[in-house]
Amino acid sequence: MQSQVKDTGAELIADFVIGGLVGVIVATASKAFVSGVSFFTALRENQTLMEVVVFGTPIELTCLVFLWSAAGLLILIRRVFKITRWHGPADSIYHAHQSKEPLDEKHGLVSTLAAFTSAAGGGSVGQYGPLVHFGATIGIIFKRFFKSRLSNEIYLGCGVAAAISAGFGAPIAGIVFAHEAVLRHLSVRAMAPISIASVTAAAFSQAFFKNTTPYAISAHPPDLAILIPILIIAGPVVAATAITFM
Repeated sequence: MQSQVKDTGAELIADFVIGGLVGVIVATASKAFVSGVSFFTALRENQTLMEVVVFGTPIELTCLVFLWSAAGLLILIRRVFKITRWHGPADSIYHAHQSKEPLDEKHGLVSTLAAFTSAAGGGSVGQYGPLVHFGATIGIIFKRFFKSRLSNEIYLGCGVAAAISAGFGAPIAGIVFAHEAVLRHLSVRAMAPISIASVTAAAFSQAFFKNTTPYAISAHPPDLAILIPILIIAGPVVAATAITFM
């Protein structure tokens, strides 16, 4: 009985330590990623070094310089690190559901660097998709250094939840996303560390980076009654589509 209590206590401490550290690291990386992209975007949009006038319309070509520079850096990154293909959220989901092929940490980190380079140069790359895979990669890296009963998928889920939570300032969304979109099942064992990682990421972002939710929430809720007929029709259609894909 006493040993069981000790094991349970040690497991709870491990949940707090692992979840907390993953949350802090992913929140910091998310802030650096988003701030870096915002900085280069502002720099690109405020430059007038290569403005030409075509049929009386001024056209700024600096954006092409940034885009071509990013493309050149991507080629360099791919050759230096010998990356066969870029990885993303789909790889995180895949590796959460099988253990034969562990998530490749180098590909995950380098793919995040490539996504940052592309987004900073003006490429059509989202910010939070790469951060989701980065969070998953950080989770798997933590698995190397922490010997615990937590499985790979739980470490991966902690990183994913922290990325969503830090990016959107929504810890509940991070928890739900990690369970529903990545792990695709609810687990009592996974709930504690994933929740700790998600809440820590949001709290750390708000406390140290003054992050707020990117979406303004109206104080006057819209009339949802008019949407009921649409939702009644859309529900079965979307469900059938999801079942088809699965």
